[in-house]
Amino acid sequence: MDSHHRITEEIADGLAQPSKSTAAQDLSEQQWRPGAEAKAASGKLANRYELEYKLKNEPIQEKKSWFSTPCNTSAQSPELSGNKPVDTCGLELDNLYSKTKDSVVQIYVGYSSGTGFLTCDEEVCAIATNKHVVKDRNIVEIDFRNEHHSWSVYAKVLRRDAKEDLAIVEFDPKRMPGLKALRIDANPTSKENAFTIGHSHGLQQRVISPGRLNGLGSTYVSHRDGPNTKHNNWIDGRLVIYPGNSGGPLINKEGFVVGVVAAGSSYETWGPPSTRLKEILAEQARDGGTLATPANTEFTAHNVKKRVDPLVKMARGRNKSA
Repeated sequence: MDSHHRITEEIADGLAQPSKSTAAQDLSEQQWRPGAEAKAASGKLANRYELEYKLKNEPIQEKKSWFSTPCNTSAQSPELSGNKPVDTCGLELDNLYSKTKDSVVQIYVGYSSGTGFLTCDEEVCAIATNKHVVKDRNIVEIDFRNEHHSWSVYAKVLRRDAKEDLAIVEFDPKRMPGLKALRIDANPTSKENAFTIGHSHGLQQRVISPGRLNGLGSTYVSHRDGPNTKHNNWIDGRLVIYPGNSGGPLINKEGFVVGVVAAGSSYETWGPPSTRLKEILAEQARDGGTLATPANTEFTAHNVKKRVDPLVKMARGRNKSA
């Protein structure tokens, strides 16, 4: 059943400190916001530190009335607290988190940041995020990390879909070593428990939020610099998210991507379903854009066999000679 909601607060860019890399300094005039905006952004960093304290020290709270089944309604950061994620959603959350966390990246555009994730369909791979995260930039900074290392690279924005608030960024396995991929669910169910991983308020540590997806509906998203936009057939979820979660994957109990976080208010979470993300990857491949092949990476889902190409070949769309 189609429902109508108005989101009064766009979950847009989490505020983060600028990268200290040499590349970032070289591109400072292009990448960083003007001084006035930078000052305003730094003034809001207290939100990030408050969230970090909360994720480290406050106990997980349950609010069962929000869900048809008992489910967690608090965000958690195992990397900050040192504890396993608390799971009341029946998701095998600790196992799923360990398998999927290294697929998630942080995307910097000036002083703001959002979330993205490496994903593949049957033929191509790219980093997925929101259009409002990459803004109008052609090049964005990608930070990705695992337990032992972290990297920062610049990557090209390949495609934008303003209507669905989606964007894809090139993935080069030679420059992003060890980054794993999430596989897309081509036919996501309308109602199921799921979770998202993101870089809330620009935190370098990942934040995980489990909750309930209630199906597809319609919503209005208010934008800072433009009129409200109506989005049809977006996923309607109940997960705790913060600014900076935009572009993060919505992942089901099988470990597949069922949607992308795009907007939220209070305990509401909205975003385009995975079917549209799959279409955008196919469109980019048909247009001959630079995309990697699934053989270059490994899927992290429970029931998907790992595939690794030791030669790390690059593909140009659907080039038959690749």
